[in-house]
Order: sequence, then structure tokens, then C-alpha cells
Amino acid sequence: MPATRDRSHSPIMSLPTEVLLMILDSARQQYLHRRIIGIKRTAIRNSAVQLAFVCRTWMNVLALKSVFWQTLSIQIDGPTFVPSVIKTFFTASRNQLVDVSIAPLDKDVCTLTAAQEQERVSFIVGQLARHLGRLIKLSVVTFYRSTLVESSHFLDRSDIPRLSTLHLVSQNTDVTTPLLISELKWPDLSELHTDAASFIDIFREGHASWLYDIDLRLTKFKPVDRKEGIDPLKFLDNLCELSQNKKLSLCIEDTDFDFDFDFDFDASSIALPSHITLMNLERLRLHNLKEPFVSLICSIVRSPDLEKIEISRCEIAPQSRPPHPRMRMPGLELHLTDISSSVLLLRMIQDFEGWKLYIEDCPGFNDWVLGAMAFSCRGEQQFACQSIASLEIKGCTFSPGALKHMCEMRLGVGAIEELDISDAVLPLEEHLGKWFEENVESFSWIGRESQLL
Repeated sequence: MPATRDRSHSPIMSLPTEVLLMILDSARQQYLHRRIIGIKRTAIRNSAVQLAFVCRTWMNVLALKSVFWQTLSIQIDGPTFVPSVIKTFFTASRNQLVDVSIAPLDKDVCTLTAAQEQERVSFIVGQLARHLGRLIKLSVVTFYRSTLVESSHFLDRSDIPRLSTLHLVSQNTDVTTPLLISELKWPDLSELHTDAASFIDIFREGHASWLYDIDLRLTKFKPVDRKEGIDPLKFLDNLCELSQNKKLSLCIEDTDFDFDFDFDFDASSIALPSHITLMNLERLRLHNLKEPFVSLICSIVRSPDLEKIEISRCEIAPQSRPPHPRMRMPGLELHLTDISSSVLLLRMIQDFEGWKLYIEDCPGFNDWVLGAMAFSCRGEQQFACQSIASLEIKGCTFSPGALKHMCEMRLGVGAIEELDISDAVLPLEEHLGKWFEENVESFSWIGRESQLL
């Protein structure tokens, strides 16, 4: 409800300010001490400041104590976009550290025009700009990327010494113009979530500085014109420079890159400068991307700290040539989800250097792939994904006989020691189950029908 609604005839409004403050403070304390399963701690904290949206009287009473004003969560197209409460938040919080979140009611449903969204977000960020020294977390989620561009100038040349988390995320790439930010100082930053183009804007020429390792999530950049996609070499250049001195946990998803599809599909055919090497990478997640970017980024990883690579819903771009048979795949664990192409899936696992392979709901994982895993490659006594010892498969269509043949061919050299099958489409015959139990050190099989019981 808007804070301006008149509730003067309610009995509680006739109470002295001191009594009303005690009641509201008691309500806050109850929220803080309640332990309700399923309610996050942040949701409990936020409930106290939401009392300010009930009416102007409550807002003014709450403004007497700064403890009420630690977290501001605004739905820009909902009932919490109340300018008076937003202004009061930054004054009533006084010298406290603050956490500010801005988002639509539903990020996938557009209810405001671009101009309306820009006006509202710019108002909030404009109020925030004078208090950046107290900011510990800022999350701005918009429908239009143009809104982020328009409001970004409030952050230009800002010193944000306490900021640990920054989210600047849009759902619709209506513009590809750069952010209006030339320099930032955020020594405490440990988490950044933004689109890949904005990442380049923020970090170009080393204009951003911070002290700690970083959790980096780059997402949602899909312009209408494919030629306005991200320059992959420029992007990787910035990313690799970042990785020289900082440990990274990296996620890249829903991003279009502008490749010249005249080159051979083999990532090694792309002339990369020697300094483009991705170091100090602890984790890599790639989602909803097109080849050859997956091949390209995996080819430049040189990090002994890389534990896991997760790849989901990636595919071969329709403009590309037939895929080259080799793809370097570093890391100790490889998780593949929703890969529809058998050719691409085999390329991903063929030169995998780690010991554990997890495949979930991949239409591309079939008997043909298992057959390829059963034979040595390059004319040598070396199997595809030679070093894997643990294989987990969930929800894929393959025959138990083909799986048994693969394991049998790898006995002694490249043997599968741990085999865990779940949500299997086809049933396991008794004699095959007995073979797995006798020849695989650790084996389990749960069929789809068993899970439904």
C-alpha cells in the first residue's frame, strides 16, 4: 500500500509516538527471532522495513530508529515504488551500511515502457549516489538494458569501499551501447553479475580495482542483430587480464558472440595472442552458448585449480562449418546437461582430462557415443576420455548392452571404477546387472519406473 494512504481513523494511530515505536520495534524483534522453515534470513530482515510502506505515520515513526533501515527492496513496477519511502530510507538509515535491491515484480514480464523504467531506476540510483560509501550490496535487475546504460552514470568515478556484491542485469538487449562508467573503485568486491558487454565496459583498460577473488557471472546479452554480438577475442582478453592476479569462479550464459564463421571450426585455428590465457580459474559454468565459443574458452584455460566445468544447453551454431573432431576439455569434473547433439557431446568428452564425468538429460548421449567411448582413438591404445574413473548418467536414452560393451572394452586400461545410473529409460536385464556388479567396483542402477513408485 502507498505510504500516503490516510489511516488516521484507525485506533492504533491515536497512540503516542513512543508507544507506537515500541510496538513496531517489538514486531521487528519477533521477526528477527522467529525460525520458520522455508523463510530465508534476508526475507525476515526485509519484513521490518516493509512496515514503512503501510502508511506515512508508520514511516515517520520508523524513521526515528536507524535499525529499521538496513535493507531496501523495491519492485519498480509494484506497490513498493514509493518515492517518499525511498528518500526516507537513505536519511533514516543514517550511518548504517545498507543493502539495496531493485527489480520488477516479474523479470520475464514487461509492464513498463523503457522510458518509465529508466525514470524510476534513475530516481532510486540518484538517491543512492550520495550514499555509496555505505553501500555493501547493490542489485539492479531491469527488463531493458537501456535502463542500465541510462542510470550507470550515477556510478561513474565512484569510490565504493564497502561494496561486496554488484548485480547489473537486464533481460532484453534493446541497446548495445556501452555503460557510462569510466572508472570505479570497489576494493571489497567479491561477486559481480552483469552482461558480458557491461563487463567489458567496467573493466576496459583496467579502470576497475578491487582486492579479492571474485565470483563472476556474465549473462543475458542477445542483440537482435547477430553482428552486434560480443567480440570474443576482446572479451577473452579482458577476462584473462582479470584472471592474472585474482581467483575466479566464472559463469557465462545466454550470450551471443560475433564470430567470423569463415574460419575452421577448430579453435586452435584462431590466432590468439600469447597473453590470452585463463589462469586462476576454480570453476567454470557455460550455459546456452553456441560453438565455437565453448571450444575457444576451454582451449585457453591453464589453471591447476580448476575443479569443475559445467556445460548445459550449448549447441553448434547453424552458420558454422562441420565441427572439427577435437576439443580440449580441462578440469577434474565435467558436468554436461541438456546437450542435444551427439557430435558436440562426443567432442566435449573425447579429450576430457579429468576423472569424473556426469551426464544429465542429454538427448545426444546414446549408443553411438558409448560406441565411440569403447574404442581407442588416434590409432593408439588410448580411449576417449582416457582418465575418467567415475561415470554418472541420469535420464538419457541408451541401451544397457551398449553401456556394458563400453565398460568391457575399457577393462584394464581406462576402466570405469564407479558407475551410477539413475532415471534410466530402458530396464536393466538381470544378466547385465550381474556383469556390472562383478566388473565395476561401485555400481548402482535406478530405472525411471522405480523412481515413479
